[in-house]
Amino acid sequence: MKKLIYFAVVAFLVSCGQATPNEPAVSSATTVVDGSTVTEAKLTITGMTCAAGCGGKIQKELQALDGVQATNLDFVEEREENVVTVNFDPQKVTEQRMQEVVNTIADGAYHVVKSEVITHKAS
Repeated sequence: MKKLIYFAVVAFLVSCGQATPNEPAVSSATTVVDGSTVTEAKLTITGMTCAAGCGGKIQKELQALDGVQATNLDFVEEREENVVTVNFDPQKVTEQRMQEVVNTIADGAYHVVKSEVITHKAS
């Protein structure tokens, strides 16, 4: 029984760190909706195999950046690309800095393939 549990834990840890082929292009678009209170970046990321380990690590690293206010993970198992939405202060952190952080986690296991910045404005 101990061997089975050990194997399951090792398999989980190995699968979360596996790198997948990355596409170098990252497209960015900015959309302004209504007067300015919240700026969010939707980062489409490849390489995630689990919500807790992979998604949790990505969110933790992004939340450590000065200017990041909140993150939300949209993860579906076995989906090639998953999305982390980041609410942030563009005066303190840039979209490019967030991409750099994600792309360097776990020796490049995760890669931002697309990003979109949306600024919601108050009426």
